[in-house]
Amino acid sequence: MMVRLVERIRAELGVELPIRTLFDNPSPSALAHRIAREPGVEARLTTGAAPWEPVLPLRAQGTRPPLFCVHPVVGDGFGYVGLLRSLGPDQPVYALQGTGPANGRWRPATMGGLAAEYVSRVLEIQPKGPYRLLGWSFGGVLIHEMAVQLRERGERVELLAMLDSVPPNEHDRRAHADAVGEADVIRALLDAVGAPPEEIAAVDGGRVPEPEELLRLLAPALGASAPADPAALDALIDTCRYHGELMVRWVPRVYDGDLLSFTATAEARRAGTVGRATAAELWGPYVTGPVVDHPVDAQHLQLVEPGHIDFIGRVVAGELARRDDR
Repeated sequence: MMVRLVERIRAELGVELPIRTLFDNPSPSALAHRIAREPGVEARLTTGAAPWEPVLPLRAQGTRPPLFCVHPVVGDGFGYVGLLRSLGPDQPVYALQGTGPANGRWRPATMGGLAAEYVSRVLEIQPKGPYRLLGWSFGGVLIHEMAVQLRERGERVELLAMLDSVPPNEHDRRAHADAVGEADVIRALLDAVGAPPEEIAAVDGGRVPEPEELLRLLAPALGASAPADPAALDALIDTCRYHGELMVRWVPRVYDGDLLSFTATAEARRAGTVGRATAAELWGPYVTGPVVDHPVDAQHLQLVEPGHIDFIGRVVAGELARRDDR
């Protein structure tokens, strides 16, 4: 609902609002006054700068240990807002978001360095454990390393949960031995949004879609995360390239705990994929405890849509409740 409202405000008024503004101005009159007072609020998308704050407090209130959610490869945490419906009013939820050169910030050169930066963000909000971590796609790989680092500090990690995350492998490292380029990102984006195979293959031949065409293709699939113009598209591609390069060069370490996983199954079923590795097979070498996986009949990008995110939220809520009772 909040993501749709942000999209509607952008479409009708040409104003970019971070979701946090809706929490700060919960009534229609307060939101109207805020928009009227600063009609260009958060319009940095038009200059190519990422509008994301490092930490997005989806719900800052509550007495329970916070749930920290780490962004997917595109860098924003808007999708996690759907979890609030299932987690209850006493569960604080924070989304950690990507930042980079678009707003003048230095970026760590390794996955471990980025995880250390994100751990510092977590510690500013919650200085002591137990910690509850959740990540989607690239974010799952990142929270795994965050959990390892928190354990090295002697902290307790109470929950490590991933949405359709796959650890990097040797094949990826060999394929991208030099770097992850813009063409690699565009090919992956086209594949993720279901572009025709011939359009994806054409990227290898140097035929990259024009920015306007890419914007048209990305808009329905990425929703509130979709770039608004070519400058914002450049920033998105750069963010994806940076995160992708960290990913393919990373060798996960071993986390001494359990893993809760959610696997999107619709794409594999439609493609008739046989022998696809399970979450336990993929992550088993990198955790010491059991891997509990929940299949979700959705595509990768659909996991945060209503229905799917509600199922995920209910499972996570149950896991957190069990930990509260310990």
